Amino acid sequence: MTEQPGLKEAAALLWEEARRQIEEQRSTLESVRSRSVALLSVASLVAALFGSHILRGEHRWWVTVAIVVALAAFGLSALLTVHLLAPTSDWEFSQNLDSYLVDIKNEKDVTAEDVTYNLAQHSQVSRRNNEAKLKKLHCEFGWACALLGLQVLAWAVASL
Repeated sequence: MTEQPGLKEAAALLWEEARRQIEEQRSTLESVRSRSVALLSVASLVAALFGSHILRGEHRWWVTVAIVVALAAFGLSALLTVHLLAPTSDWEFSQNLDSYLVDIKNEKDVTAEDVTYNLAQHSQVSRRNNEAKLKKLHCEFGWACALLGLQVLAWAVASL
C-alpha cells in the first residue's frame, strides 16, 4: 500500500469502527451470560418452591405428568444455560500481532496505513465469525426462557 493523502485517516476510522464492533460483541456475550445466570437462578427457585410442596403424597396421573414435564423443562433449561456459560476459546476478540512484530523486527517497510488497514480487515473477519456464534447463543437463550415458561406452567397445572 502506498501512502496517499487521507488514506491514513480512512484506515484509522475503519480500525476504530472495527474495534468498536468487536467490543460491542464482547459486551453482548457478557450480557447473554449474565442473563443466563439469572435465568438459571429463577428456574432453580421455581423448581424448589413448587417441587417441595407438590412432590409429597399421592397424585392423579395428570399431576404426575405435569411434574415430569416441569422437571424435564428445568433439566433442559439448566443444560442450555450451563452450555451458554461454558467458556470457549473460539471467540475472536483480539488480533494476532505476530506478523507485524516480525516485520518491524526485520526492519521491513511497514507503514501505519498498512497496519491499520490490515487490523481493520482482520477485525471485520473476526466480527463476522463471532456474529454467527452470538446468534446461536441468543437462540439457545430464547429456548431456555421458553423452557422456564413451560416449567412454570407445568408446576401451576400440577398444583391445581
